[in-house]
Amino acid sequence: MQIVLIIHTDQNYYVPEENQLTTDEGSYNMHGAGTKKDFWIVYKMRFAQYEEAIKNGAKFVIEGRASEDEEFSEHFGEKETFDFAVSEEQGKSIESSENFYKDSLIIDNMGTKEMIKEFTDINDTKEIDGVSITMEGLQYTEFTPNDLYEESFESFGDNEIVALTMKFQIENKSKETIDVYSLRTILDVNGGETRIQSHGMLEDINRTEVEVEPGSSSERLLVFLFDKKYFEIYENMVLEFGPLTGMEVGELFGGESVEFEIPKE
Repeated sequence: MQIVLIIHTDQNYYVPEENQLTTDEGSYNMHGAGTKKDFWIVYKMRFAQYEEAIKNGAKFVIEGRASEDEEFSEHFGEKETFDFAVSEEQGKSIESSENFYKDSLIIDNMGTKEMIKEFTDINDTKEIDGVSITMEGLQYTEFTPNDLYEESFESFGDNEIVALTMKFQIENKSKETIDVYSLRTILDVNGGETRIQSHGMLEDINRTEVEVEPGSSSERLLVFLFDKKYFEIYENMVLEFGPLTGMEVGELFGGESVEFEIPKE
């Protein structure tokens, strides 16, 4: 669960003056380059919200809407999400989840993961006309949604869920700008017996970084979900990656795609 809490303008009423966020000039908002300030933040929540946080956990989100002027004419900085333990038990759970790839199942606190198998040093690279696509690693986990997200996974019924999260690095050495907002990927299972699309909304794609320009690179996660009873009988899996596209020009590089063999054992 992600709890959204509003900080009211009278928040400093609860914070000693020496721990309030101010600058030497007395401005609350503007901070000079190279400066550093320790400060306190106070959140007010209803008891029901606190109970929800105890039950389902919480996240601390910094929106990343910094600006060089008080009018906020332009923004910079990306959203950052941090684990926020409300209980000792949650603290232990956060420690145990540090090694999981940070897909939305983890970032948005949709439930709990238990590692089944991971391959962290695959580093298999394929190329499409100057675009290098490297599968760095992957993780198979058993995923259990929490109460707040149970309905999102109701298609699985009471069956156990396996999540496959793959980590890719895309390096664009071509002359084209590539759309990475909606990558085309299909997981082919047992020679075409089943074909599974990735769950784009679970991949924690940075929505402000939708393109990879020439000379740039981008890290991407792909997430696939399986019914555990079927996953256990899957033997051969191949990921079809591509064709790559541009934001306005459609398919690039003649519609070429590449394939990655997906290890399981």
